[in-house]
Amino acid sequence: MKKFNEFNRALVAKKKIFLFIGAMLLAVTANAGTITQDLDLSALAAGDNAEYNTASHVITPNAAWVGAGHWYGSYDVSDYSQIVIELASACAQPVSLSISYADGSADQQIILAAGATSGTIELNGSSLSNIWVALYSATYDEVTIALSRIYLKGTNGKQSIITLNDTETEIGNWDTGLAVGSSTFADAHAGDQVIINFVTATAAYNQVQVVSNGETLDSYNPNIATVAATVTQVRFTLTAADLTKVQANGIYIGGYYVTIKNVQLRKHAIFYTTLTTLGNWSGGVNVANANLPAMEDGNLLCFHVTAASVDGQVYLQHDWADFTYTTPRNYVFTSEDVAALPKTFSIPVTHALLHQLGSQGLTINGQDFTFDEVFVAEGTPSNTKAAYLNVTAAGMATYVLPFDVPDLPDGVEAYNLTNDGTNEIVAEQVYSLMEDNPVLIIAAEGEYEFVSAEGKSDDVSGKTGTYTNGALVGTYAAIDPLAQTTAGNYNYILQKHEDEVAFYQVLDGSCSVAAYHAYLSCGYNANGGGSPAPMRMVFRPKMPTATENTQQAAASVQKVLKDGQLYILRGNTMYTIQGQTVN
Repeated sequence: MKKFNEFNRALVAKKKIFLFIGAMLLAVTANAGTITQDLDLSALAAGDNAEYNTASHVITPNAAWVGAGHWYGSYDVSDYSQIVIELASACAQPVSLSISYADGSADQQIILAAGATSGTIELNGSSLSNIWVALYSATYDEVTIALSRIYLKGTNGKQSIITLNDTETEIGNWDTGLAVGSSTFADAHAGDQVIINFVTATAAYNQVQVVSNGETLDSYNPNIATVAATVTQVRFTLTAADLTKVQANGIYIGGYYVTIKNVQLRKHAIFYTTLTTLGNWSGGVNVANANLPAMEDGNLLCFHVTAASVDGQVYLQHDWADFTYTTPRNYVFTSEDVAALPKTFSIPVTHALLHQLGSQGLTINGQDFTFDEVFVAEGTPSNTKAAYLNVTAAGMATYVLPFDVPDLPDGVEAYNLTNDGTNEIVAEQVYSLMEDNPVLIIAAEGEYEFVSAEGKSDDVSGKTGTYTNGALVGTYAAIDPLAQTTAGNYNYILQKHEDEVAFYQVLDGSCSVAAYHAYLSCGYNANGGGSPAPMRMVFRPKMPTATENTQQAAASVQKVLKDGQLYILRGNTMYTIQGQTVN
């Protein structure tokens, strides 16, 4: 596969052929703190060996590595942090979105794998000079790229970038450097990001030093870093301790064979600035969802606390009408915290917190503390995905996910289902979920969070098709199970009929299987005529392996199917799957 320099040559070539159409950026929308700005797809122009339909937004490559794009010259995108491409339909071959910056910063590129429909590039804050969408494959026969949308994305207030020093400084032998005064950090906060932009970095060996009055910063440690010759930007995020240093002494940037263009500060999103004291759990501060900045997994929800008592607590709620608490929900102040006030405290923004906030906004409650700012700061993403399953009062559900889940949520049991062509389904317990493997879930009524293994943060929302595990067939899009019936096989779906929860044979097209769920397929015909007939389930707990020795041996718990209803037998006591004692 060809490297990015093929695209660099294409970017240079396309400057000669692009239509210079003004007002490339049209629609600006805002929702829940997020701002977007769409590119006018009709303004794209095709490069050599490609055709582009400005009405349908379809690129037809006639050679390898070609596409269409637009040349800006220079366009200010400092209010935005990302550029996003969405395809109208999945391409049979990989697709590339490439961007260049007017200040000569390194080009950026994302490769959408065959079958993917979207991708995102993180912008560096510099003016955008051009974009280029291209086939990223040597196989181009009968391939088209159908564009749906390309847009810029940012957050109200979050992407504010201010220039602290705009003096071009050459640092070649450690004898010269650039001092950025303390006064320029007067309005900075812990969580803000310092950005050092370079004009050139020409040597094969470059070093950049950042200190404050000779002291090392937590966020830039070790204080001398070696950077590659192609690097044109260095960023680091100020901790609370760093903030104290730089507001007192500023920073000094030294180095070897680099030329600094400017130093910038990317500020976080402050969404509450009223001095507020909460003392007795009454009232609280309600922030509507529309007034919250966009938050992502890994961000930090920060409170600047000016006074607090020992054991004072911050509580978060996401539905103040019903007092529904988030997770994590509180911070308890210690004597060390109180001694260090004023101070910024951070609560991680987790998958669960993002999901719980939903459209209900946020309530800040608690006791014995005073704060004057609440803001969102940059953090470290967890590099995981999360999905949420609602289990009804029936206590059972089928489930399939496009990623591995190493640890099941508390209160959740999972089973692989198999069938040997008889009227019996064998359920074997498993303690984790595998990607694309549908399972039967047993749990009390409620919502459960399933978190992926580390390293699964890539976008998996575009998966299609069906996936089989034993007798279960999972789907990522709603389907008609009757239409999936094959010769010699009969399909069943999990339903509740007359208070009996079971897999019932599908006899007509009146039912469907929802996305991320499954149906059961086997060679046994349970129906003898009339209404849908159920299959019989036999639960065979899986004994823990050596690596699962910390889990409870499932042999101590028996599953009993009595009168068509599933019960749990612990010792001599029988319970419903909702946890109620059976007399």
